[in-house]
Amino acid sequence: MKLRYFSFIFCIICSTTFGDIETNTLPEPHTGKLFVGVTYTYALQKRDIFKKLDGWKTKWHTNTTAEVIYRGSYWAVNTQLGRVYVTATHLFGNNLEVKQIDGHVVDNNRCKIIGCKIRAYLGTLGYEVDRIGHIEGLEDIVFILPERHQISEDIPVLKLAVNIPRINEEVRAVGYTGTPHQQITKCDVTSVHETQAYMILNKPVDSGFSGGPVLNTSGHVYGVISNTDKGEKQTTVIRLSENNLSQIIWHPLSYYEDLSK
Repeated sequence: MKLRYFSFIFCIICSTTFGDIETNTLPEPHTGKLFVGVTYTYALQKRDIFKKLDGWKTKWHTNTTAEVIYRGSYWAVNTQLGRVYVTATHLFGNNLEVKQIDGHVVDNNRCKIIGCKIRAYLGTLGYEVDRIGHIEGLEDIVFILPERHQISEDIPVLKLAVNIPRINEEVRAVGYTGTPHQQITKCDVTSVHETQAYMILNKPVDSGFSGGPVLNTSGHVYGVISNTDKGEKQTTVIRLSENNLSQIIWHPLSYYEDLSK
Protein backbone atom coordinates (compact mmCIF):
# COMPACT_ATOMS: atom_id res chain seq x y z
CA MET A 1 0.00 0.00 0.00
CA LYS A 2 2.83 2.42 0.85
CA LEU A 3 4.51 1.67 -2.49
CA ARG A 4 1.30 2.43 -4.42
CA TYR A 5 0.82 5.66 -2.47
CA PHE A 6 4.39 6.74 -3.22
CA SER A 7 3.95 5.96 -6.93
CA PHE A 8 0.74 8.01 -7.03
CA ILE A 9 2.45 11.04 -5.45
CA PHE A 10 5.47 10.67 -7.76
CA CYS A 11 3.22 10.71 -10.85
CA ILE A 12 1.52 13.88 -9.64
CA ILE A 13 4.87 15.62 -9.10
CA CYS A 14 6.20 14.60 -12.54
CA SER A 15 3.13 15.97 -14.31
CA THR A 16 3.22 19.40 -12.67
CA THR A 17 4.91 22.49 -14.06
CA PHE A 18 7.58 24.74 -12.63
CA GLY A 19 6.81 28.30 -13.72
CA ASP A 20 5.55 28.02 -17.28
CA ILE A 21 7.81 25.18 -18.44
CA GLU A 22 6.22 21.76 -18.36
CA THR A 23 8.58 19.22 -16.81
CA ASN A 24 6.91 16.26 -18.51
CA THR A 25 7.95 15.68 -22.11
CA LEU A 26 5.50 14.92 -24.87
CA PRO A 27 4.72 11.22 -25.58
CA GLU A 28 7.30 11.39 -28.36
CA PRO A 29 9.99 13.99 -29.08
CA HIS A 30 8.84 16.68 -31.49
CA THR A 31 12.21 18.41 -31.85
CA GLY A 32 15.93 17.70 -32.10
CA LYS A 33 19.05 19.62 -31.08
CA LEU A 34 20.88 21.73 -33.66
CA PHE A 35 24.51 22.81 -33.27
CA VAL A 36 26.03 25.37 -35.62
CA GLY A 37 29.64 26.52 -35.48
CA VAL A 38 30.62 29.77 -37.21
CA THR A 39 34.21 30.95 -37.65
CA TYR A 40 34.54 34.58 -38.71
CA THR A 41 37.35 36.10 -40.76
CA TYR A 42 37.74 39.82 -40.26
CA ALA A 43 40.04 42.62 -41.39
CA LEU A 44 41.49 45.10 -38.90
CA GLN A 45 43.05 48.37 -40.01
CA LYS A 46 46.28 49.28 -38.22
CA ARG A 47 48.77 52.10 -38.57
CA ASP A 48 52.45 51.41 -39.16
CA ILE A 49 54.91 52.53 -36.49
CA PHE A 50 56.91 54.69 -38.90
CA LYS A 51 55.50 57.91 -40.28
CA LYS A 52 55.73 58.42 -44.03
CA LEU A 53 56.00 61.73 -45.80
CA ASP A 54 52.37 61.53 -46.82
CA GLY A 55 51.14 60.64 -43.32
CA TRP A 56 50.67 57.43 -41.40
CA LYS A 57 50.64 54.34 -43.56
CA THR A 58 47.77 52.00 -42.79
CA LYS A 59 47.42 48.31 -43.56
CA TRP A 60 44.64 45.77 -43.30
CA HIS A 61 45.47 42.76 -41.13
CA THR A 62 43.37 39.61 -41.55
CA ASN A 63 42.41 37.55 -38.50
CA THR A 64 40.23 34.53 -37.77
CA THR A 65 38.14 34.10 -34.65
CA ALA A 66 37.63 31.03 -32.55
CA GLU A 67 34.49 29.12 -33.52
CA VAL A 68 31.26 30.65 -32.24
CA ILE A 69 28.66 28.02 -31.33
CA TYR A 70 24.94 28.61 -31.83
CA ARG A 71 22.44 26.14 -30.36
CA GLY A 72 18.80 25.71 -31.20
CA SER A 73 16.08 23.26 -32.14
CA TYR A 74 14.78 21.69 -35.34
CA TRP A 75 11.72 19.65 -36.32
CA ALA A 76 10.38 17.69 -39.31
CA VAL A 77 7.81 18.43 -42.01
CA ASN A 78 6.83 16.67 -45.24
CA THR A 79 7.58 18.36 -48.58
CA GLN A 80 7.82 17.33 -52.23
CA LEU A 81 11.27 15.91 -51.38
CA GLY A 82 9.86 13.94 -48.47
CA ARG A 83 10.94 14.58 -44.89
CA VAL A 84 12.95 17.75 -44.36
CA TYR A 85 13.88 19.59 -41.18
CA VAL A 86 13.01 23.14 -40.19
CA THR A 87 14.80 25.65 -37.96
CA ALA A 88 15.64 29.37 -37.68
CA THR A 89 18.01 31.00 -40.18
CA HIS A 90 19.79 33.13 -37.57
CA LEU A 91 21.27 29.99 -36.01
CA PHE A 92 23.53 29.82 -39.09
CA GLY A 93 24.94 33.26 -38.30
CA ASN A 94 22.70 34.85 -40.93
CA ASN A 95 20.56 37.92 -40.08
CA LEU A 96 22.76 38.48 -37.03
CA GLU A 97 24.40 41.84 -36.50
CA VAL A 98 27.89 41.20 -35.16
CA LYS A 99 28.75 44.34 -33.20
CA GLN A 100 32.06 43.27 -31.67
CA ILE A 101 34.64 40.69 -32.60
CA ASP A 102 37.75 39.76 -30.58
CA GLY A 103 37.33 42.97 -28.59
CA HIS A 104 37.12 45.19 -31.71
CA VAL A 105 34.01 47.16 -32.64
CA VAL A 106 32.75 46.12 -36.07
CA ASP A 107 32.21 49.53 -37.68
CA ASN A 108 33.11 48.54 -41.29
CA ASN A 109 35.68 51.31 -41.17
CA ARG A 110 38.59 50.09 -39.05
CA CYS A 111 37.16 46.63 -38.48
CA LYS A 112 34.99 44.63 -40.86
CA ILE A 113 33.92 41.03 -41.31
CA ILE A 114 35.06 39.67 -44.67
CA GLY A 115 33.94 36.05 -44.50
CA CYS A 116 32.92 33.09 -42.40
CA LYS A 117 32.94 29.31 -42.34
CA ILE A 118 29.90 27.34 -41.15
CA ARG A 119 29.62 23.82 -39.76
CA ALA A 120 26.16 22.49 -38.85
CA TYR A 121 25.22 19.28 -37.04
CA LEU A 122 21.89 17.64 -36.29
CA GLY A 123 21.19 15.75 -33.09
CA THR A 124 23.48 14.64 -30.30
CA LEU A 125 25.37 12.36 -32.74
CA GLY A 126 26.24 15.37 -34.88
CA TYR A 127 25.06 14.38 -38.37
CA GLU A 128 26.25 16.88 -40.96
CA VAL A 129 24.01 19.07 -43.12
CA ASP A 130 24.02 18.48 -46.88
CA ARG A 131 21.73 21.19 -48.26
CA ILE A 132 19.71 24.07 -46.91
CA GLY A 133 16.65 25.77 -48.37
CA HIS A 134 14.91 29.07 -47.93
CA ILE A 135 11.66 30.72 -49.02
CA GLU A 136 11.68 34.27 -50.36
CA GLY A 137 9.96 36.58 -47.88
CA LEU A 138 10.39 34.30 -44.86
CA GLU A 139 13.69 35.63 -43.57
CA ASP A 140 14.17 33.52 -40.44
CA ILE A 141 13.07 30.08 -41.60
CA VAL A 142 15.51 27.59 -43.11
CA PHE A 143 14.99 24.00 -44.29
CA ILE A 144 17.63 21.28 -43.88
CA LEU A 145 18.50 18.09 -45.75
CA PRO A 146 21.10 16.05 -43.82
CA GLU A 147 23.80 13.99 -45.50
CA ARG A 148 22.27 10.86 -43.99
CA HIS A 149 18.56 11.22 -44.62
CA GLN A 150 17.59 8.36 -42.33
CA ILE A 151 18.71 10.26 -39.22
CA SER A 152 16.24 11.72 -36.77
CA GLU A 153 13.40 9.61 -38.13
CA ASP A 154 12.38 9.10 -34.53
CA ILE A 155 11.22 12.72 -34.66
CA PRO A 156 7.64 12.66 -36.01
CA VAL A 157 6.64 14.71 -39.02
CA LEU A 158 4.48 17.60 -37.82
CA LYS A 159 1.49 18.98 -39.70
CA LEU A 160 1.14 22.67 -40.38
CA ALA A 161 -2.00 24.36 -39.11
CA VAL A 162 -4.59 25.33 -41.75
CA ASN A 163 -6.27 27.96 -39.58
CA ILE A 164 -4.97 31.42 -38.69
CA PRO A 165 -3.89 31.92 -35.05
CA ARG A 166 -6.35 33.83 -32.86
CA ILE A 167 -5.46 36.57 -30.38
CA ASN A 168 -5.44 35.18 -26.80
CA GLU A 169 -5.22 31.62 -28.16
CA GLU A 170 -3.14 29.28 -26.00
CA VAL A 171 -0.21 27.69 -27.81
CA ARG A 172 2.90 25.70 -26.88
CA ALA A 173 6.50 26.51 -27.76
CA VAL A 174 8.65 23.39 -28.03
CA GLY A 175 12.43 23.11 -28.04
CA TYR A 176 15.67 22.44 -26.17
CA THR A 177 17.08 24.80 -23.55
CA GLY A 178 20.34 22.97 -22.90
CA THR A 179 18.49 20.20 -21.08
CA PRO A 180 18.65 16.48 -22.01
CA HIS A 181 14.96 16.52 -22.98
CA GLN A 182 12.82 18.93 -24.96
CA GLN A 183 10.82 21.47 -22.98
CA ILE A 184 7.32 22.82 -23.57
CA THR A 185 6.26 26.32 -22.61
CA LYS A 186 2.66 27.50 -22.62
CA CYS A 187 2.11 30.94 -24.17
CA ASP A 188 -0.74 33.09 -25.44
CA VAL A 189 -0.94 34.80 -28.83
CA THR A 190 -1.00 38.59 -28.38
CA SER A 191 -0.95 39.72 -32.02
CA VAL A 192 -1.13 38.19 -35.51
CA HIS A 193 0.31 39.80 -38.65
CA GLU A 194 -0.58 37.52 -41.56
CA THR A 195 0.50 39.88 -44.35
CA GLN A 196 3.97 40.14 -42.76
CA ALA A 197 3.94 36.41 -41.87
CA TYR A 198 4.60 36.62 -38.15
CA MET A 199 2.86 36.48 -34.78
CA ILE A 200 3.75 37.57 -31.25
CA LEU A 201 3.56 35.52 -28.04
CA ASN A 202 3.06 37.04 -24.60
CA LYS A 203 6.33 35.96 -22.97
CA PRO A 204 10.01 35.38 -23.73
CA VAL A 205 11.46 31.87 -24.04
CA ASP A 206 15.01 30.61 -23.56
CA SER A 207 17.42 30.90 -26.49
CA GLY A 208 17.52 27.12 -27.05
CA PHE A 209 13.94 27.30 -28.29
CA SER A 210 15.11 29.14 -31.44
CA GLY A 211 14.02 27.19 -34.52
CA GLY A 212 11.50 25.12 -32.57
CA PRO A 213 7.81 24.89 -33.51
CA VAL A 214 4.85 26.65 -31.93
CA LEU A 215 1.89 24.26 -31.75
CA ASN A 216 -1.82 24.85 -31.32
CA THR A 217 -3.85 22.65 -28.97
CA SER A 218 -4.37 20.17 -31.83
CA GLY A 219 -0.60 19.69 -32.17
CA HIS A 220 -0.38 21.50 -35.52
CA VAL A 221 2.38 24.01 -36.23
CA TYR A 222 1.73 27.74 -36.54
CA GLY A 223 5.33 28.71 -37.15
CA VAL A 224 9.00 28.82 -36.14
CA ILE A 225 10.36 30.52 -33.02
CA SER A 226 12.53 33.37 -34.28
CA ASN A 227 13.31 36.01 -31.67
CA THR A 228 12.65 36.47 -27.98
CA ASP A 229 12.78 39.81 -26.17
CA LYS A 230 13.02 39.60 -22.39
CA GLY A 231 12.75 43.38 -22.08
CA GLU A 232 9.48 43.51 -23.99
CA LYS A 233 8.45 40.14 -22.51
CA GLN A 234 7.49 38.66 -25.88
CA THR A 235 8.54 36.15 -28.54
CA THR A 236 8.30 36.51 -32.31
CA VAL A 237 7.18 33.51 -34.38
CA ILE A 238 7.55 33.35 -38.18
CA ARG A 239 4.39 31.91 -39.72
CA LEU A 240 4.64 28.87 -41.99
CA SER A 241 1.85 27.30 -44.07
CA GLU A 242 1.48 24.39 -46.49
CA ASN A 243 1.43 26.84 -49.42
CA ASN A 244 4.99 27.89 -48.55
CA LEU A 245 6.46 24.39 -48.87
CA SER A 246 6.33 24.34 -52.67
CA GLN A 247 8.48 27.51 -52.79
CA ILE A 248 11.65 26.18 -51.14
CA ILE A 249 14.88 27.09 -52.96
CA TRP A 250 17.77 24.71 -52.16
CA HIS A 251 21.48 25.56 -51.83
CA PRO A 252 24.66 23.99 -50.46
CA LEU A 253 25.49 25.00 -46.88
CA SER A 254 28.23 27.32 -48.16
CA TYR A 255 25.45 29.58 -49.50
CA TYR A 256 25.13 31.17 -46.05
CA GLU A 257 28.85 31.72 -45.78
CA ASP A 258 28.37 34.58 -48.24
CA LEU A 259 25.19 35.95 -46.66
CA SER A 260 26.74 35.99 -43.18
CA LYS A 261 29.35 38.63 -44.00
